[in-house]
Order: sequence, then structure tokens, then C-alpha cells
Amino acid sequence: MIKKSLTNIIPILIILAFFSCTQNAGGPCDYNIDDAKARVVAIEKYTHNDKKLYKVKLKFNKSGLSDEPQLLNEIKNTEIDSAFIERNEIKVGNVYPCTVSERTSGNCTPLFVSFENEFKL
Repeated sequence: MIKKSLTNIIPILIILAFFSCTQNAGGPCDYNIDDAKARVVAIEKYTHNDKKLYKVKLKFNKSGLSDEPQLLNEIKNTEIDSAFIERNEIKVGNVYPCTVSERTSGNCTPLFVSFENEFKL
């Protein structure tokens, strides 16, 4: 009898453990919000799956992002090709005003960047 009830409880415990470890970011959070500027410091060509793409490196003047150059590709979560570069007139030296939001408490997205003029995807 005890063995049968344990076999019924174990799958429930496994499911609860799985969902408790894979919660999405969310809940009440606080952010430190800074107005910043991101300057293009490099545009590097590379090939991925036979596509000619670019890494656009930005140097931020404020926030935790200012420690080292950041990739626009990762911030915008997009592949950057020559059409993107042309459409947005991206050049080394360009400066883009932005807002950097860094989480100070809670379990939300740790950091995100909003550019004053959004890039045309």
C-alpha cells in the first residue's frame, strides 16, 4: 500500500521540481535606469552559414555595459547584414542615445537597452 502511494507521489514531485527550476523571469523587480550613449567602435565582417554578416561593436559611456564593447547583434538579437548596415547608416564613430535599464532587485530580465531611434530591421 505504501509502495503504491509512493509511486503515485514521485511523478508529481518530479514535475513540481522541474517547473520550480524553469520559471521564466518575472515578478516584482526594480531597475536602475540611465540615459547613456553608445558609440560604434568597430564593424567586423564574418561568415555564418554562407551568409556575409557583420558584428557591430558599441562602447557605452555609462552602466555595466561600459566595461567593454557590446555587440549590437546581441542587444537587438538579430543578424546584421550589409542591408541592415546601409538601411541604418551605421558607421564607426556614430553615437546612439539610449536608455540602459539594469535590474537592482527581483528575478526579471537583468538588463535591457532602448535606443532613442530604433534600428530598422
